[in-house]
Amino acid sequence: MSVQVPRPALEQKLQGLNSTQQSIEGTSKWLLFYSGDSAAIVRVWYEELKRADPTRKLALLHLANHVLQEGRKKTKAWNDEFAKVIVKAVRHFATTADEKARRGAERVVKVWEERRVFSAKDSKALKDALKAVGGGSTSDDADRKPATHSLAEVKHASESDAPGLPRSSSLASDERKLAAAGELAPLLLEVAKAEQHCSYVVSRGNNVKAVRKITVHGSCV
Repeated sequence: MSVQVPRPALEQKLQGLNSTQQSIEGTSKWLLFYSGDSAAIVRVWYEELKRADPTRKLALLHLANHVLQEGRKKTKAWNDEFAKVIVKAVRHFATTADEKARRGAERVVKVWEERRVFSAKDSKALKDALKAVGGGSTSDDADRKPATHSLAEVKHASESDAPGLPRSSSLASDERKLAAAGELAPLLLEVAKAEQHCSYVVSRGNNVKAVRKITVHGSCV
């Protein structure tokens, strides 16, 4: 008769796991003692991986690797139980992993593939899971992300894009409002500058007409 793993003790072991070799090997040895209850252990392992922070997620993957390597010498049950959740586990891991953690997981997956721990189909699914999901923004995400601009950037653009034009108090007021405009700031700034430019040109045109009129009547001094 197989010995059932005590659930509270199992959760405590998994929650106390860290990435050191001593912790992983010690926990693995403890789990292997309960090999007859591998199905329950793998279910709890998967639940803990989903709750863990990114660093402990990688440690849990290393633990699974150690259990699989040692457990396969005793029983095929470990492979069968981990095969039910391992692709989902790695896919979940990839959603929060940084580049360093991802490389660590890739090494584990490569070992599984080389030693044929899982089927060829599962091995491919594991590699695809790590490649398909990135932790953080990809370059494509960055290209699609709307640009935002601070008040300092908007003010600098208004001063450098229109040299020689007098700054009106209304444009200065507009700039203060643009700080909260986010991605619309550049467009609104261009509209404000265009309006100011038109007013400036019209004003200059009226002044020229007035000078010409005075000159024609001989009153220019």
